[in-house]
Amino acid sequence: MTSKPAKELEFTTTVAAPIEAAWDAITTAQGLSAWYVSSAEISPELGGELSISFGEGPPGVSKIDVWEPPSRVRFAYVPQGGMEVGDTEGGSEEWLLTHEDGVTTVRLVHSLPDPGVEDWEGYYGDITRGWRLFLATLRFYVERTERRGRVTSLAVPKVTDKSEAVWQRLQDELGLGSVTPGSTTSVSIGDDTVPAVVLEAAPPLGILLDVDGTLLFADIEGGGDHRMLYTLASTFTTDTPEQKARRSALVAAAERAASG
Repeated sequence: MTSKPAKELEFTTTVAAPIEAAWDAITTAQGLSAWYVSSAEISPELGGELSISFGEGPPGVSKIDVWEPPSRVRFAYVPQGGMEVGDTEGGSEEWLLTHEDGVTTVRLVHSLPDPGVEDWEGYYGDITRGWRLFLATLRFYVERTERRGRVTSLAVPKVTDKSEAVWQRLQDELGLGSVTPGSTTSVSIGDDTVPAVVLEAAPPLGILLDVDGTLLFADIEGGGDHRMLYTLASTFTTDTPEQKARRSALVAAAERAASG
């Protein structure tokens, strides 16, 4: 008999789209790689397997132990160290979808095992903030991109300064005004000023910006001597030199903010 997970985190977002569109974003390789991970492989059925990668380190593997299209799916983490598949010590993600009046409500229940770290609040805080940013990305992808593929530019520079200092430098580098979620602002890219919308923000650690169709995800993660500024700039249409240059410029601004 194994112990219960140390914590359950619950998140809810709404998407102005059919339930099938949100379901596809959560349960297909193309969908998951367009708002969440760098790459994904999935066998979409009860007992199937999901493998995801963020571009670094080994992939995360889960088994599908609940499969009720298009309203409920649960990914049970394949535990490490020889524990059986589905063991509660491995944790899980359960997604529950409902639809009414043109709006799909997406609810996530993330069951977490004991992380084995001293700073539990920091650990859970990182996960909570990360899901807020990712779910805002999910909403952006499903509502605004016709569910096309994603092209990304990624950087994970090390952070050695205080988070507040990095946050201020990032705002200065981007020429940001307001960072209130839902507010309209602008971003400086070279000599150009580009309109932007703040989709999500958690000062002084994370922000998600819609920079005139280019999505900028920046989040300070980790603790102690192992902090990094996870930065991802994404576009969702046929890639062009202009889009590539914009992604590169946004990532470079974050790298400068991280290094000081």
